[in-house]
Amino acid sequence: MKKCVSRVSVARALAVVAAGALCAVLTACGGGGGGEPIDGSAGASSTAAPPYVPPATPSQVPPSLPPSTPRADPYAPVAGSEPRPDLLAPQPGSTAAVGNGSEGIYGSIAGDVALIGASGKLLRKSSGDWIIGSITTTGLNWVFNPETIQFMFSDPVTGSGTFSPLKSMDGTFSAGGRSSTPWGPLTYSVENALAVNQLSVQGSWQSDGAVGLSLAIDSQGKFTGTTNGYSVGNCAITGTLTQAEPSTSKNMFAVHIDVPNNSATQGQMACTLGTSPLDGLAAIVLTPAGTYVGNGYFRSIVMTVSSPQTAFTAVPDKVR
Repeated sequence: MKKCVSRVSVARALAVVAAGALCAVLTACGGGGGGEPIDGSAGASSTAAPPYVPPATPSQVPPSLPPSTPRADPYAPVAGSEPRPDLLAPQPGSTAAVGNGSEGIYGSIAGDVALIGASGKLLRKSSGDWIIGSITTTGLNWVFNPETIQFMFSDPVTGSGTFSPLKSMDGTFSAGGRSSTPWGPLTYSVENALAVNQLSVQGSWQSDGAVGLSLAIDSQGKFTGTTNGYSVGNCAITGTLTQAEPSTSKNMFAVHIDVPNNSATQGQMACTLGTSPLDGLAAIVLTPAGTYVGNGYFRSIVMTVSSPQTAFTAVPDKVR
């Protein structure tokens, strides 16, 4: 009997130990079943809560930036400017539209400018002299007339060449019997596509430099003005600047300056324009209003006049 009791006691002891171990495991894992905490509260989430961030104070709020100013378009027209005319679509009545194919304004990359009237009158300003006279045109060919001279020495000029209508004037010439030199090519200027009238030159015009010129022109083309600069001195002038062919819109004007008067005061250079009237031609030309074609152009007058004693070319700008 003792042996049997001993076996039962051992079995019970093992069962008690096993139950105690299981209880310990369940207690460590939060108990069986629902896994409630020991204090009976709900179970915590497995995702950690975000840290607390206090609200920003006014000093911590970044200031708002002022609205940006739109950048000016560098290609936009400049105030008061006008677009450049087009020789492929000349303005109605302009020299390029209704001219005879040879008359008009011509220029070179060297800065030469030649003005040719409808009747063939010609004045060309080069870097060191003027050619003053006329040409006769037959078809596309031209030749200097006998009265043409090179100023300042009144050397007779001979020469001939050809026109490329609305494009260029080319040829050769000789002054004073010297060897022939190229006449061109001179390029037909885009200003020939500009339609103008007498009122186009009304207003105030001014230039500085070697030939300073200030003109006030009325609606009829009558003007008063002054000159200054080392090439002409200080003169008071009057005269007329009238459209060469008023029945058209051609960009060519006839210029007449009465006998100039000396207007120099003490310390100024005296007038050097002589004691004879001056006559010549003028036209409206365009000067860039900015860096780009889209900026437009402002108007100037290119004017070449002469007398037996002197000649000058001036390019006064329209006073805006």
